[in-house]
Amino acid sequence: MWNLEAPDASESIKRYDRIVSARHYETRSRLANVRPIVCTRFTQFDAALRAGTLRTSIRRLQTCLSGQQRLDLHENYSATKSVNELKHALRSRLPVGRRHMCPYCGFTSVGSSWDHVLPKGRQWFPEFAVLDQNLIPSCDECNRLRGTRWHKTFLVQTDKLDSQPRCIDAELNFQNTETRIVYRFCWPAGISRSFQRQLRAHVEVLNLLQRWSSHGTEVLDSKAIEIKSYVAKCGDTRATLCKKFQVDADNRRRQYNENHWEAVLLTTVANSEAFFDRLGIPR
Repeated sequence: MWNLEAPDASESIKRYDRIVSARHYETRSRLANVRPIVCTRFTQFDAALRAGTLRTSIRRLQTCLSGQQRLDLHENYSATKSVNELKHALRSRLPVGRRHMCPYCGFTSVGSSWDHVLPKGRQWFPEFAVLDQNLIPSCDECNRLRGTRWHKTFLVQTDKLDSQPRCIDAELNFQNTETRIVYRFCWPAGISRSFQRQLRAHVEVLNLLQRWSSHGTEVLDSKAIEIKSYVAKCGDTRATLCKKFQVDADNRRRQYNENHWEAVLLTTVANSEAFFDRLGIPR
């Protein structure tokens, strides 16, 4: 979970016009009739995004658009070439370190999936189907789980995620030959109740505690193999290995934030004597 900077709104309607210009003649004519509404809605979206009121101030248009107009607006997203150019432009503006990972979960490659901050479905907000500010690169799973429950998840362009103190913790449970990772909430003094509710809702909707645990277990298994091989070759001490894990954790925090799943996991490992005991690393 981390923040993404919202694109500049100044080019939004020009990009929309280029996408519409590629549509069939009759569709272009119908979309020309709703362009004033779209311009107004784009302005409203930008104002709400910058004010941090997107959840509460943007309402669905109940009567302004016909069924056919809603369909036309929704299908703008299917204008493959023009929309692909838009996506490429948006992705190229992202920081390199955050360009290919999903900002909602923090561990899955985004691939070709894009999430709509406000859902583009015909009964929701089809006028924002190709609004650049409404598009977020995401993984398939977060895109699917978020669905129409968008209001319960973080708005990564506006909610203050990167500045929050650590609210996620991890515990290593050792069962026979297996190591299980359990993620949980930990609330530092002074953290607001509103942020607590939002974080809980986001994690619940996207099933993140379980997904982090599953992915973290795979990462830890891989690191255990690397450690054994590294120790056999270089003979590093436990203290040196702990320091390396902590350095990696600090790097993740700087790249993302305090609540990045891997930063939390690596810190836990760096402070776990039991983990290194199981690997047979001498004290």
